[in-house]
Amino acid sequence: MLLAVCVVGCSTTGQYSIDKNYTLGRKYYEAGRYQKAIEYYLQHTGDHPDSLLNEVVFYHLGRSYQQLEDYKNARTYYQRLMDKYKGGFWADLASKEMSRIPAK
Repeated sequence: MLLAVCVVGCSTTGQYSIDKNYTLGRKYYEAGRYQKAIEYYLQHTGDHPDSLLNEVVFYHLGRSYQQLEDYKNARTYYQRLMDKYKGGFWADLASKEMSRIPAK
C-alpha cells in the first residue's frame, strides 16, 4: 500500500496514516463539496502532522479553497506544499495552480 502512495507522488518521509478524516475529506473533495472537504482535511492534518498523505491533502486544500474563490487560503496551502515538498509531483502541480490564481 505504501508503494501506491509513493507512485502518486508522496514523499518517502513521515508516516502513512489513512484515517476517517482523510477518507471523508477525499470523498467530499471528489464530490465537489469543498467546504466539507476542507473541514475533514484540516482535521486529518491536525491529527497526523507527519502523514505522507499530507502532501496530497495540502494540494486538495489549495484546490478546494481555489474552487471556493478563497484565493488567500489557496495560496497559503499551495505555498506550504511547495515549501515542504519541494520538487515533488504535488508541489509541481501546486505551482501550476498558483499561477492560475487571479492577482491579488
